[in-house]
Amino acid sequence: MVTKEDILTVPRSKIRYKLYRIRTWYQSKGDRPHDADNIKEYYESLPEFTNWETFAERWDVGAEGNHATIVKREIGEQAEWRARLENLIPEAPVKIERVENDPWPPLPKKLD
Repeated sequence: MVTKEDILTVPRSKIRYKLYRIRTWYQSKGDRPHDADNIKEYYESLPEFTNWETFAERWDVGAEGNHATIVKREIGEQAEWRARLENLIPEAPVKIERVENDPWPPLPKKLD
């Protein structure tokens, strides 16, 4: 089994990439990541581990240098990405009106 020291020798970005592959496999959307088995076992052994489906939504690895731990996320990755984009890109000066029988759900309200 991989140890904490082993995890810390690998850059955080590479660890997260492997964890994303594990999550994708658990969601039945990809091939089993055989090269990530040891990392999978390591994170599953941590007391903070919940499940793979909630990786990057409810939990994540710690910051660089502390990425052998699990931390709770305040907001999910999609909400965080949306908020970052809204800060970078101003609102379009176009008014969007809904049409009758619109199949798309209403747009979410802005995160403040």
